[in-house]
Amino acid sequence: MRDGRNHRRSGKIITLKGVYMKKIAVSIILIALVVSAAIPIASGFLAKRVVVQSVEEVNSFYAESGYDISVEILKYDRQLFNSEIEWKIDFGSLQNLYGTSEIIFYDRAKHGYRGIRSHTSLEKNSWYQSFVDSYLNGVDPLTIVTTYNIIGNIESLAKLESFSFEKDGEQVVVKSGFMVMSCDQAISKIKADLSWEGGQVQERLILEALEIHQNMKKVSDLVWQGDMLFTLGTLQFPNQQMDAGFQNVSMDYTLSYDQPNDKLNMFSHFGVGSMVADVQSMKDLSFIFAIENLDRQAFEDFMAFYGKTTSAIFGQLKDAENDQQKNEIIKQQATIAGFQMMSAFERLLTKDLTLKFSDFAADLTDGSVEADLMVVLKEKLSLAQLNGLSLDPDLITDFFDMELDISFPETLLDKKEALIVPLRPQMKTGLFLNQNGRLMHQSRILNDTISLNGNEIVLKDLLN
Repeated sequence: MRDGRNHRRSGKIITLKGVYMKKIAVSIILIALVVSAAIPIASGFLAKRVVVQSVEEVNSFYAESGYDISVEILKYDRQLFNSEIEWKIDFGSLQNLYGTSEIIFYDRAKHGYRGIRSHTSLEKNSWYQSFVDSYLNGVDPLTIVTTYNIIGNIESLAKLESFSFEKDGEQVVVKSGFMVMSCDQAISKIKADLSWEGGQVQERLILEALEIHQNMKKVSDLVWQGDMLFTLGTLQFPNQQMDAGFQNVSMDYTLSYDQPNDKLNMFSHFGVGSMVADVQSMKDLSFIFAIENLDRQAFEDFMAFYGKTTSAIFGQLKDAENDQQKNEIIKQQATIAGFQMMSAFERLLTKDLTLKFSDFAADLTDGSVEADLMVVLKEKLSLAQLNGLSLDPDLITDFFDMELDISFPETLLDKKEALIVPLRPQMKTGLFLNQNGRLMHQSRILNDTISLNGNEIVLKDLLN
């Protein structure tokens, strides 16, 4: 009997434990369900803060750059599990340049566990929707999907499907492409990759294989360091009178920031596989253009002034009634801005500023052309001092070091005698030397001495 009672008690205890464990399990499941439902709600709330912060960063950039372009959130309707966002880019005084005063974006976003995933449409723009309805049978070729992560980057993917239409009797073909872009929430690091198969306008324009890749990091609103690569497979302008075009175009650009010295260094390498203009042709064109030791603050001031000036000019152009008024506005504003631009440019002329146009090479029908140029500013130079060089050219050695080399086939010129004959009695050679059928030029400003083709010269004597 005692054993039976104990057995029943033990069974009862086991049953109570089982019920207790089931309650715990159910509670955990309910908590998990509540949390799972709450995370998208919370992510929608947090993601709105990310969106607003991104807009503020973009507006800060345009304000600092001098352009009156702005981004504005028109509506942000946040629900529990989804949001609808309407925002626009206002081009301000640059509307004539972009062809429209604004672009409106309409986002339908779903809240997820890591943030919100938004599908963007241009349907709120009457000009865009009219084009889609009239020429593309209502099928929008553009899709944009953006993910705003609560922790992590903002990632966007834009896809363009191929389409074609007829305009003014010409067939226009636009091929497919895509762009992937990501940035941090502060928009201080941006990585973007664009690839477009190209397009064609009847027989007047052919463009193929365009790619752009960039990876940039913010130094300031106006200075971004990093790399950019631009490539273009084909750009042709077929014409019955004259054919022109380029093949295998590339540009590799790098900007680095020397923080201890507050200087910028820019490097660009350009290349063209082949170039044709009527019956003239050129292939394997390449050169390097570089700027070293550029004062960062002076560069920012110059770019901000340029932005404000451009906005002011376009702001007046939008009220012009005809081309004549536009030309008058441009001439008037260019004259006014020209003096101010020179003042801003003067601040760029600091000690050790270096310009390089080097490794220029191109193959022509008659042979290759080669050139190298380097100019170094030895001291800070003012516009007054620059003007003084016209009165005493030999003072150029006080401010500049320079190296220039040029070489090309003599057959490129019909009348080359003027280049190889000394222009003044004081000159031992002409501007060029003829060496084995090639015209060669070498000039130097080094160690306070000016030389031409290895012989020292005095500029004042030559000019007099």
